[in-house]
Amino acid sequence: MDIKFRQVIYGFFPIVVMMLVQNLLVFLGAGALAFFNVMDQQITDPAQLYNSLAEQVYTSEFNMGISIAYSIVCGVIFFIWYRKVRNTPSHENFAGYRPWIIPGILMLAVALQFLTGYITEVASVAAPAWVAEYEILLSQVGLTEDSVSIGLILYTVLLAPIVEELCFRGLTYNYLRRGISLQAAVVVQALLFAGFHGNFFQASYTLVFGLFVGFIYAKSENIYLTIALHMGYNFIAMFASQWIYLGENAISFYCILLTTMVACYVGLMLVMYSIPKLAENHK
Repeated sequence: MDIKFRQVIYGFFPIVVMMLVQNLLVFLGAGALAFFNVMDQQITDPAQLYNSLAEQVYTSEFNMGISIAYSIVCGVIFFIWYRKVRNTPSHENFAGYRPWIIPGILMLAVALQFLTGYITEVASVAAPAWVAEYEILLSQVGLTEDSVSIGLILYTVLLAPIVEELCFRGLTYNYLRRGISLQAAVVVQALLFAGFHGNFFQASYTLVFGLFVGFIYAKSENIYLTIALHMGYNFIAMFASQWIYLGENAISFYCILLTTMVACYVGLMLVMYSIPKLAENHK
């Protein structure tokens, strides 16, 4: 098998690992619940056991527990894996970065929230079924307007950005880059990142987000930089989404959209300007 093609195939392995870990934890969690049901409630009828187990498995608490557990397990695996895969100099200690990196990341996190807001607005009109599917998913993980748990905050703002960046930018991109061009690797990892979310509504905007963070990682080779951007983006989505104003009429809609696109460009340029030249010279 051609070496470059083999590296591209390796790029899919981290996603497979995430899916296997998720399914394994679901199996173990459901098995543990079944055991305690039998021991505590003395359930012997298979149909009764199944119904009791289904009531506990299809809850936001169970799903959130699995999400937190899988992200911790995969985070450890991917961090060790990433340190072995990286074999070129990087700037993950932020040495030599210009101070514009902080306002650049903040501006980009906010601007991307507005940009993805417009994308989801279009998706909501074009495909209402996507929205319905997404709302069901939110209710399953406990993300409702009147209920935001500590576990959800821990997973969404802290754990998910770490494990997803290590998977898609840290591992998948690096493997892909060994077999295809930089541009193609950025696009493919973004497509895989969007597809991993499992529904078209999220995929519509995570694809765009994946392209931005993928490009930043490709230019900086700093996984901590993309983790910081991802955390900021998710933090805004959870705690400040009500302030994302997209306009009430055509004029305000397109004016804010234009401002959003300019802010995305300026934020990206500030980040690019802040990256040490050495990170680009050894490409």
